[in-house]
Amino acid sequence: MLERCHRRLEETLATLAAPSRQAVDEALAFIDRAVKRHEDDEEASLFPRLRDVNSPEARQAMAKLDALESDHVRADAAHAEMDVLGLRWLQDGRLAPEKRQRMRELLNELRELYRGHIEIEDREVFPLAARVLSPDQVDQVGQEMAERRGLSK
Repeated sequence: MLERCHRRLEETLATLAAPSRQAVDEALAFIDRAVKRHEDDEEASLFPRLRDVNSPEARQAMAKLDALESDHVRADAAHAEMDVLGLRWLQDGRLAPEKRQRMRELLNELRELYRGHIEIEDREVFPLAARVLSPDQVDQVGQEMAERRGLSK
């Protein structure tokens, strides 16, 4: 589920390369709905369990987890600014040239941030979790993710 969210985020950012009002509307909705839950999945469910594993491999990953959490803070700030700009565009039907330029800058920042962030998670963190977490822990992470989405029993 985490990897699928990565692919959807990459697709969403790509649609904003030359954004239409519809693309902005859909991107803002996706980011509001899915990206925050994804960060919560990692920070509240996955990362704490990885931090609790007592193995050399898991201990080596701690600095990466810290950096990934810092990325979330940076991304949240960029998303908040994008929300303001995007909502203004959607409400007014236009966006001043300097605001469009700022939106492009934010998109570039997010693309760069997520490119490295996603690569670390996909190539290192998620495989590490598969190796060092027990099947019960993986199930617990999955259950918590489902609960965040209203899918639990």
